Amino acid sequence: MLDKPFIVVEGFDPTNKRGAVHYYLAAYTFFTKARKAGADVLILDFADGGANLIENAAVVQRAIRYISGYKRGSTPIRVAGISMGGVIARYALATDHSLDVSHYLSLDAPHQGAVADSSLLAWIKKIEGMDGTAEIVALLKTKAARQMLEFNPYAGENERDSLLKAVKDAGYPDAKNIGVAFSSGSDRGISGRVNWLAVTKFVLVGDFDFVKFYMTADESISKPGSYLPLSFTSFTDARRRAQPTFIQHSSALDAGNAEWDVELSASSDRFHNEFPNELTELILHWLGYKSFPLRVSLEGDYFLQENERASWSVASVGGGSGFYEYRWAHWISCPSSDGGAGGASGASLTCDAWHDAGAAGASFAVDSLSLEGSQHGISVSATDRYARHLAPAGDTIWVTVYKRRTLDPITDAQEQDSAPLLEDNYPNPFNPSTVIRFSLPEAAMVTLRVYDMSGRLVATLADRHFEAGTHDAAFDGSSLASGMYYYTIRAADRVETRSMLLVK
Repeated sequence: MLDKPFIVVEGFDPTNKRGAVHYYLAAYTFFTKARKAGADVLILDFADGGANLIENAAVVQRAIRYISGYKRGSTPIRVAGISMGGVIARYALATDHSLDVSHYLSLDAPHQGAVADSSLLAWIKKIEGMDGTAEIVALLKTKAARQMLEFNPYAGENERDSLLKAVKDAGYPDAKNIGVAFSSGSDRGISGRVNWLAVTKFVLVGDFDFVKFYMTADESISKPGSYLPLSFTSFTDARRRAQPTFIQHSSALDAGNAEWDVELSASSDRFHNEFPNELTELILHWLGYKSFPLRVSLEGDYFLQENERASWSVASVGGGSGFYEYRWAHWISCPSSDGGAGGASGASLTCDAWHDAGAAGASFAVDSLSLEGSQHGISVSATDRYARHLAPAGDTIWVTVYKRRTLDPITDAQEQDSAPLLEDNYPNPFNPSTVIRFSLPEAAMVTLRVYDMSGRLVATLADRHFEAGTHDAAFDGSSLASGMYYYTIRAADRVETRSMLLVK
């Protein structure tokens, strides 16, 4: 029985020379880790890999329905398509929203079609019938090739455009859509039609008739995207029937659409039959087979001396690709409503407002924290740069400017050196209620009061005898305005004060 079916749709293989084992070995690292993560890998091998893509999409739909009835449990199916199989799988899922599929993975699929060298294909048609061309001509005459190639000497009028229009009109599956390109997408300076092959020799070797292609010395692969095959100068079995196809980076990720939830590309340019293993963990994460939740947390000095430089950094970022974009913001509440206060790089900031601090990398520094008693908020969000339509993870810390020995703003009585009585209230900032905790080393008469910024008493939370130990007092600010408030405890001969922020 199947618990977590993962159906992988094969690419262009009209002569059925590449079976399931071929595809498994081509992406061995990826499939092995997927199986270790619990995925049941099923490779769909078409009986006719050169048939009409729309007809083979119906085959994919029937396979999904069959697996849905066969699998165990309620875990939805994941579907991936390699190369042309990605376009077929996309069309299959986009035209039948009843299929039990939660994720669609496109692996270097030519959503806008593939490109071929026009002069080469014209030459092949010109010498059609000569020894060595029969197999190449047969491949070019398949329905799938005529539908996908930008230039095909055997394609009917608008055949390719009709297929791409059907795919575009169908849209994208109702699933988490993940697009992967086997190329970094870096533009290598060449625009227009790809024309990077030269036919220099027509040969007959052993029992195999074929055309052998060489790159000339002055030619290079220079357009962003992935290429077939690995080499035109190699004489190995795997490469001698060269098909000079090219998947543009913009086609593999269907550039300009708004339907991908996640867009990934290799860290460097790769050929079309080289799986980017460095993306394996990330792809498995977005498929839901491995858990690497995107999270951030901040670390910083909570107790700062006035005008002391303070810095905050992302203490941990987990999940996603490891390539993050950070966005920082700075908030300040001032003891007085008059004027501004120092902020990042000493700039004057408006009180009681958030200020965008920009994309400052994984750390952020506040050069000057002025005005004793003011409270600062430092906020950061981290976004996986490949993810679209997904909320970033973030965190915020709050810092109050004190002198090293905190003073009671009501009585100016100096705090004792012994262990503090008060703890920071939680939550802080709060709306509308928070809890204040205090600890007594011995039984004592306790008075706990809350004051606003002007020193006006707004609440008395305790005024009685307490036993030794830890105690909680709730404060409700429903009737108060947003702003900074102080809470002061008096126990025996000790006085302590802390601040809290009400934000509505």
